[in-house]
Formats: sequence, C-alpha cells, structure tokens
Amino acid sequence: MKIPPRFLCLLLTVASASFGQDKDAATAAPGYHLVYAAKFDTTIDPTIVQQKPTPDSLTVDAPGNLATKCLRVSMQQTDDYSKVANGSPRSELSFSRLFLFAPGKDYLVEWSTFIPVDFQFDGQQTEGITQIHHGMRTGSPPFMLALRGNTYQVELRGGPKEQIKTTKHPLDNAEADRGHWVKWRLHYSPDATGAQAITQVYKNDALVLDAVHEPNAYAGDEKAYLKLGIYKWGWKNQPSGVTSRTLYYGDVTVAVKD
Repeated sequence: MKIPPRFLCLLLTVASASFGQDKDAATAAPGYHLVYAAKFDTTIDPTIVQQKPTPDSLTVDAPGNLATKCLRVSMQQTDDYSKVANGSPRSELSFSRLFLFAPGKDYLVEWSTFIPVDFQFDGQQTEGITQIHHGMRTGSPPFMLALRGNTYQVELRGGPKEQIKTTKHPLDNAEADRGHWVKWRLHYSPDATGAQAITQVYKNDALVLDAVHEPNAYAGDEKAYLKLGIYKWGWKNQPSGVTSRTLYYGDVTVAVKD
C-alpha cells in the first residue's frame, strides 16, 4: 500500500537515544536494515548539527494550512552568514555525527520536501536542497539535489583529486509541486571510479534518474554524510531574483543493504 507523502511526517521515527525513541519502529525495504531515522514533528534532535544564520532559520512548523508539523528551513539574503560553515549562505542540518556513507556500500535514503504555494523560483542561480557531502575539506558535494530555476537537478561528482568528473542531470519542472509533498528516495552506492557506482533517484515512487557507473564519490572518502536544507552559495556575490527562501522537509530514514 502506498503512503501519501503528506503523512510521512507522522509515520517515520527518529533514531535518537537522547529522546528515548526507537529507530526500529521505522521500517526498511526488504534486504536492507535501518541505520538512522529522524522525525521532525515536535523538535529537532539536538545531536544533529545545525548550520544556520539565525536561531529561527531551522524550526519545527506546519507548512501552509496543514496540521502536520515538519522541519521548516528558511533564510534571508540579508542574514549574517559569517559564522555559518565556510561563510556561505546556507540553512542546513548536518548528520555527520550520526552516520556516514562508506564506499562500496548500498544505501537507501528517504525524505520529503514541501515547496510553499508562494515560493518564488530563482531563475538566476542554482540552490542545493539536499546533499551527500564529502568528508574531505574542499570541493563540491558528490551528490546534490538542487533547484536550477524552476527545474530540479541532480549534480554528481567523483573521481581522484586530479580527475574529478561532474555530471548534471535536469529532472522535471518543480512549479507543479508548490503546495504538495514530494517523496524522494535515493538509491546510492558510492564509488569514485564509477565501476560500482549507483545513483537512482525516485520522485513519488517514480524513477526520475538512473545514473549507474557515473562517479559519485571522492577517492578514499570514508566520511561522506547527509545534509538537508538550503545551500545557496552564490547569493551574496551573484545576481539573484529572490531575497528570501523557505522550504519544508519531512522525516528521514537511511538504510543499508544487508
């Protein structure tokens, strides 16, 4: 039975011992076991790293007139980002302390997004909305789901330091998703060579990207991690058509193949 995306925020469970919640209450696909689950209906797990310009940039709230609460991510172009990671405009949750993506492993990552009805797409620059970030100090994320104007785009990077390959895959138009929950599933097996690499993206259970054998990790990186939220790196020094951003995120599960 398919679960409507708007109910995701009610059904997933956080794997946080500090809250006394049991990750085993969430479920994984057959052949996989759950390694992490995060629920955002009441609060944000304090073990998750928050990278935000203001105290209210990452909160728990309900989108629109819906009763279900989830993660609200917001930021303004005029915010002070000097104390945020790399000083770049971002409002993100980093799961780096909780689980990592190991080369050669097979993962399923599930989450959901809600674009508000009044959301303005920025036709002048790209913004990341979900990342698998590398554990190395420099470079761009090996996986990023982004908004390029009103179009979803997946960016993949990988390979040895001197031969990093970048591929960009436009998906579908995001305008019709305003005011609706979108369920995402990423089937991810990181491999810098591309030989065993898998990057499959499902949107509302439909396969929208099947990128097999494309490098999707950095060589020797054992510490890649998940980030949720908005990363708008060019906002301070490049032309932009917007001055504020707000998106909502449903709960997260991460599973690894047995």
